[in-house]
Amino acid sequence: MAQHAERVHTRPQEIQKLEALCATLQEETRVVVTLANGTRVSGVVLAKPGLQTFVDRDGNEGVNAVLKLDDIGGMGVIRYFWLDDIRDVSPQPLDPPT
Repeated sequence: MAQHAERVHTRPQEIQKLEALCATLQEETRVVVTLANGTRVSGVVLAKPGLQTFVDRDGNEGVNAVLKLDDIGGMGVIRYFWLDDIRDVSPQPLDPPT
């Protein structure tokens, strides 16, 4: 049984875009992601996202993925983002040792 998602994708172009994002988001990489609404969020990728089958509210089956991002500030806040809501990913260098 598939899980539910706000949006699912079936068109090859959309799926290729999601696959490319999955490839960019490697585990333990520090990134800044830009969301569709323009918000920029920084964090460390906790697990490489992978496409999964979901069902939307209308019963349509398709794919999407979830990004699990740990807060860089050390507060231990884990946030989840739908991959299709991400418009840009910028890898960030680790802070230099002091």
